[in-house]
Amino acid sequence: MRRQKPDIARQHQGALRKAGRAEEGAILSVSRDARIWQIARMPYPPDNPPHVFSVLAGREVSTWSEEWKHECEVRYLAGLPLAQRNDALDGSSGSMKFKRGEAAVAYLRAEIERYGMLKGKPSPERSSRRQVCGV
Repeated sequence: MRRQKPDIARQHQGALRKAGRAEEGAILSVSRDARIWQIARMPYPPDNPPHVFSVLAGREVSTWSEEWKHECEVRYLAGLPLAQRNDALDGSSGSMKFKRGEAAVAYLRAEIERYGMLKGKPSPERSSRRQVCGV
């Protein structure tokens, strides 16, 4: 029977909390170098957060920003099949329309459409309209 290694970071974090040297919710990193354990408090949010290119913003944004959070949500919804996307946006009591309202869902739909155009992919809603309307 194999023994599992204990989670060292969690053990040290718990020991520091008991000793009163770490606040509740502090994020600690533990590294082992030549049998010496080093424990350091990590800043939350980081002092210099990473930046990535945002398609919707058209520039680099912080991964800790609301712009990036919004783009991740739009990217996720754009990647869903149309039926699942409609269910997530307009479905039952757990849908976004129920939680955020119709205006927010209309804005998300417009952002999903814009994201698809910027990425060069036509949305399934538009392509199905073209087939029906003969456009």
